[in-house]
Amino acid sequence: DGHTFLNVKTDSVTLWVPEERIIFYKKAPIWGDFGKVEACVPVKSIKINRDNFEGDVYLTVDTGETFHADIFPENASNKNIIWKSSNEDIVYIKNGFPLIAGRGRVTLTASAEQGNYTDSIKAFIGAEAYGTCGDSLMWYFLDNTLLIAGTGPVYDFFDNNPPWYDYHNIVKSLSVEEGVTTVGAKSFASFTALVTVSLPQSVTSIEEGAFNGCENLTKITLPEKTVKISAWSFSSTALDSIVIPEGVTVIENDAFNCCKSLKYVLLPQTLTSIGNAGFRACEELSSIIIPPGVTFIEGYAFEYCYGLKNVTNLSKIPQSIDNSVFLQVTPDSVTLYVPFGCKERYGSADVWKDFGTIIELEDTNTGFRSPDSNISISYYGRTLHVNTPQEELIKVYGTDGRLISKFIKQAGDCSLTLSIREPLIILNGSGGWYRKVLKQ
Repeated sequence: DGHTFLNVKTDSVTLWVPEERIIFYKKAPIWGDFGKVEACVPVKSIKINRDNFEGDVYLTVDTGETFHADIFPENASNKNIIWKSSNEDIVYIKNGFPLIAGRGRVTLTASAEQGNYTDSIKAFIGAEAYGTCGDSLMWYFLDNTLLIAGTGPVYDFFDNNPPWYDYHNIVKSLSVEEGVTTVGAKSFASFTALVTVSLPQSVTSIEEGAFNGCENLTKITLPEKTVKISAWSFSSTALDSIVIPEGVTVIENDAFNCCKSLKYVLLPQTLTSIGNAGFRACEELSSIIIPPGVTFIEGYAFEYCYGLKNVTNLSKIPQSIDNSVFLQVTPDSVTLYVPFGCKERYGSADVWKDFGTIIELEDTNTGFRSPDSNISISYYGRTLHVNTPQEELIKVYGTDGRLISKFIKQAGDCSLTLSIREPLIILNGSGGWYRKVLKQ
C-alpha cells in the first residue's frame, strides 16, 4: 500500500527487477513511481585481477597500491565488492578498497555483494626472492625469514644446493605452511643462522640431512604425523631436547649424531630400531629410555655419550649389541633399569652385564605397593592413580630430573590425568617416600 515507502523519495531511487517482469513493475501502483525501473542482471562470478602477480607473488610493493577484482557478467546490475584481509598490517581495507601497508604473506578475499560468489588469493607482498621448490610448492625470502607454501613434498637436494642457499648464513626463521608433506633431503643443511623452525601437522617425513649442521637450532617440534626421521636429519645441531612422535619406527643412521647439547630425548612406543651412531656424541644426554619394542640397536648408537647416568631398557629380552654401542661410555658408572623379572637376563647378556648397577623396575600390573602396604600407585595410559592414607604434596618427575607435575591430594584415593608420554616416572611424596613407576 502507499505506506510501504512512506517518506521515501522513490522518484530518486532505482528499482531493480527481473528482466522479464520489468513492464509489469513500470505499470504497477507504487512501483511505477520509482525514478528508474531497470532490468536486474544477476552476478554469475567474481575474479581477483592477477595481472600484477607471478604465481602468488605480488610484484608491486608500493605502499597504498590497491588490488582489483572483476564481476561477471560485465553488465551485472550490482557490481559492489566486499574485501577482506587476513592481515591488515600487510593489506588493510579502506573505503571498501584493499591497500598495501607492508610486506609478507596475506590472504585476500573478494566477495560479490549480490549472490554467494567469492574469490581468494594467498599473496606474498614484497618477497626479496622466491621460486619453486616442489611440483606444487613455492618458497619466499623476506627479512631473514624463509617461507615454504603449497602442497606436497619439498624436492631433495642431493646433487645441488637448494635455490635459497645464498641465504644460508642469514635465515633465522623457517615457516612451513600446512599442506607441505616432506622436508626434502639437505633442504636446510648448514643453515648456520637458523634459530626457529615451524612445521605443520601435514609433514610426515624429514629426509636425509634436512637440518644437518644447523648449529644454532636449539628447538623443534616434530608434527604428530611424522613417521620418518632419516639419516643425518638433525646431526650437528644445537637441539637441547627432542620428542619423537608415535608412529616413527626407526631412528636412522646418525640422525642425532653430534648433538652435543641434547639433554632430553623421548622415544616413541612404536620404535623398533636405533640406527648406527643414532645418538653418537650427545655429550649432555644423561638419561635414555629405550621402548619395549626396540629389537635392534646398531653400532656406535650412544658412543661418546659421556653424560649418561641412567639407561632404562624396557625390552624384556636384552638386545644383542656389541661393545661399540656404548663406546667411550663408562658402563660401570651407569645405572641400568630393566623390566620386572629381567635382571638375571640382562646380568648375563653381553655389554648389558657390564653396567655398574642393574635395577628391576617395580611390577605395576596390579599397582605398586610400598613396603608398608598403605601406599598404592599405578600408571595406566595417561592416568596416574595414587592412594595414600594422609593428605600430602605429590611431585612427578621424569627420569632426567624434570619436574613434570605437582599436586596436593587429600587422604585416600586420587586419580590424575597426565599430558605426557613418559613410560617411566618418579613420584615423590611429602611424606618422605619416592617410587619409580612404569606405565602399563
